[in-house]
Amino acid sequence: MFDERTSDQPHAVGINVTADSLVGVVVDLDGEIVRPSETARLRDTQVETVVAAIAQMTKRLAQRAPTAGHPISGIGVSIGGHVDGNVGVVHHSPQLRWSTSIQLASLLEEATRFEVVVDNDVKALACAEQYFGHGQGVPQFAVVKMALAGIGAALVSGEDVERGASGTAGELGHVPLELNGWPCRCGSRGCLETLAGLDVVVQAIRHTGHHVVEDIYAAAELAQSGSRIARQAFKRAGREFGRGLTVLLNLWNPSLIILRVDRAVLPEDNPYRLAADKFVKEHAFSTAGNDCSILWLERTDELEARGAASLAFKHL
Repeated sequence: MFDERTSDQPHAVGINVTADSLVGVVVDLDGEIVRPSETARLRDTQVETVVAAIAQMTKRLAQRAPTAGHPISGIGVSIGGHVDGNVGVVHHSPQLRWSTSIQLASLLEEATRFEVVVDNDVKALACAEQYFGHGQGVPQFAVVKMALAGIGAALVSGEDVERGASGTAGELGHVPLELNGWPCRCGSRGCLETLAGLDVVVQAIRHTGHHVVEDIYAAAELAQSGSRIARQAFKRAGREFGRGLTVLLNLWNPSLIILRVDRAVLPEDNPYRLAADKFVKEHAFSTAGNDCSILWLERTDELEARGAASLAFKHL
């Protein structure tokens, strides 16, 4: 949804970068998307390709922005991985296969002539929730993203999104839970993502040989139809996701956790969601589970782009 109005207030461009595409929006100070979002495919994930694609999308979005005499305030870019949002450096992005530090904000400022903020995708989501969403007025909350690409978290305390020493605070998906578990795309083994990720569900069903499923949506339909194999695959992964949430609850003791999840596991009767909630209820320490409201909400690339734009307003 977007608001077709023209306003005299400043606007920001927000762009979310995934492994194969960009999603961009123009957002006003109220958090409203003022023009339809734009999507562009990435030819590859070479740094030069990504920078050029972001610059081209920014130019198109800026030309369409209803600025009414006010220039675009800046650009916010969200990207998965280890990102130091204070300096705009991407140290490691498994989904883009970047393993050396990239001065992405500086490269984009040179290419676009705008001020640019670059941060982790989940931290961008948290910023949007803080200013425009369910986190408004909540002194301490967490945002957890669970998507096809992985699992991440962001922690908000007061006015600040916690970043840690170099930006890795909140890497929930890479908490090691099995010492000799499956290899993770981060280079480690047995991370939460290898146990609770949606691709794990699909692979578990495929390995039985009883069903052919192309993706998580086909797997969800199979579970909905009553397939015991599919339901068990969702249940096992959901239980591990619940274990990760319990770690977060016990460690951080937030009053609110906003789960931004893929729509495949959003229905209340999905066995993934049921198993996660059950684990939290049974294993959260003392009153940590009762202290916290957990919201299951849909995640979209457009929402993450909106979060990226909120980064621009916050920092610029």
